[in-house]
Amino acid sequence: TKGDYIEGKAIYTKTFGPEVGQVQVMLETDGRMLNAKVELLNGPNNVKQAFEIFTNNGKLNSLFVVFDTPGEGNVVRVTNLAPLEFPCTAYTAATKSSSESPGAMTWN
Repeated sequence: TKGDYIEGKAIYTKTFGPEVGQVQVMLETDGRMLNAKVELLNGPNNVKQAFEIFTNNGKLNSLFVVFDTPGEGNVVRVTNLAPLEFPCTAYTAATKSSSESPGAMTWN
């Protein structure tokens, strides 16, 4: 599946509805440096969880995290901290909801 391209110094956000109970996020590059921050927000600028990664090879050492997202107003924010020459790709998937079985997964 196709992920979302994030240029260096750019910010990407994805909102999830209240029916989503868990979100998976994966960050990778094409082998270049990966320097990024992934945050789970609940409401405007209210950070619930955050992960920061730095690696010289984002293909070999990608980041994969799973956030529990109970309730409303959940947003995943990815900030590419690297310079413009070092883009990354973000893949997000809602993996649990009240209307799906716990193992169901659809990549966006």
